[in-house]
Amino acid sequence: MSERHEIGELTLTMAVGPSGVVVEWLGKSGAMNPEPLICPHLNTFSVRAMSLRLPLVHDFTRLTFFNSSTITAILRHFRDLEARGLTVHVRYAKDQRWQRTFFGALDVTRESATKIRIEAIES
Repeated sequence: MSERHEIGELTLTMAVGPSGVVVEWLGKSGAMNPEPLICPHLNTFSVRAMSLRLPLVHDFTRLTFFNSSTITAILRHFRDLEARGLTVHVRYAKDQRWQRTFFGALDVTRESATKIRIEAIES
């Protein structure tokens, strides 16, 4: 079972696998107001993970850029997942400085969040 959604220069793919429901972020997200564009898909993916009782894996390793508006949408999504009690794994590209800066800071602020794991991946 897989899905692919193209939202401007951003593509979100979802596949169910042994590690969970994996959402791969590809391309760029530079929309001024991305929340109404991406959140319906993110909500669908999280409902799928909950119904299958699997972790939700967000893989950002192949994302080339996201703006501050996208960051805001992602943070709201993570807060919602945390409130639902869903286990979330976040993967980012260790060798991409902008990803390391954002996700490293996010990891520090999420230390108390036991259901969210942030992992740096060699890409």
